[in-house]
Amino acid sequence: MLSQRFIDEVFGACTDEPQVAPAALRQALVLMKTRMGNVQLADWANFPSLSIAVQKGFGEEFLNCFRSVSKLSHSACGRALLQRRTVVIEDVLEDEEFRPYRGVAKRAGFRSVQSTPLLSPRGSLLGVLSTHLGKPSLPSAEQLEALSLLAQSAANAIIRLRVRNGSQNNEAISGRAAHAAPITLS
Repeated sequence: MLSQRFIDEVFGACTDEPQVAPAALRQALVLMKTRMGNVQLADWANFPSLSIAVQKGFGEEFLNCFRSVSKLSHSACGRALLQRRTVVIEDVLEDEEFRPYRGVAKRAGFRSVQSTPLLSPRGSLLGVLSTHLGKPSLPSAEQLEALSLLAQSAANAIIRLRVRNGSQNNEAISGRAAHAAPITLS
């Protein structure tokens, strides 16, 4: 799995906040052995909501549906935003709360999803890291532990870069990021 040392090296190489989400997503995709995932950051202009900052494996329909997600959404990421804990949906076609998004999930090609919040050491939600798999499945305990470590380290990296770069107005930074087009990993 992922070691703290390796994760520290990954995020230590990030010199600007916009590099953190792609770095986190790349590691999560390898960890979960999937090609579909995204990182959503807190949209302070419309908080509490999330906006996709980086994604891999999704088309326009998915991006339009999940471009901005509120805590009232019954998607995995919306639940993670509301509950501030990892949410796992073993099979999106069987999960009643996910019913409004089933068609989008079918067309996007995923059946399971996990969403892990990026939480600061003080509990502030900075975003959500999600991975999607093509078949119903549950992450192992080791994968969930590694995702939690990855998400916490990504949150710490964002905070470190904001402090280092003198970002006094985190809301303005997140608000700008929320309205930019999401980065697509190749």
